[in-house]
Amino acid sequence: MMTKKKQPSSKGNSRSKSKSKTYEEQKLKFKSPAEFFAENQNIAGFDNPGKALYTTVRELVENSLDAAESIRTLPEVHLKITELS
Repeated sequence: MMTKKKQPSSKGNSRSKSKSKTYEEQKLKFKSPAEFFAENQNIAGFDNPGKALYTTVRELVENSLDAAESIRTLPEVHLKITELS
């Protein structure tokens, strides 16, 4: 016994077309990473001075450790933080 396959209703098609059309109509602007993080400092951890200092120091230490690991040598990291008034 053969059964007919239901054709998709026009309601479903118009809805998906309108969603894709809306997406296609949107203008996407490419932003460099610097532009993105300048506009979204909280994501990068630079939304307040204390957090900015922590994030900067953490990144520098992590990068130093990664560099030492990549050349297979033990790291020697010296860190001195001085408050400037």
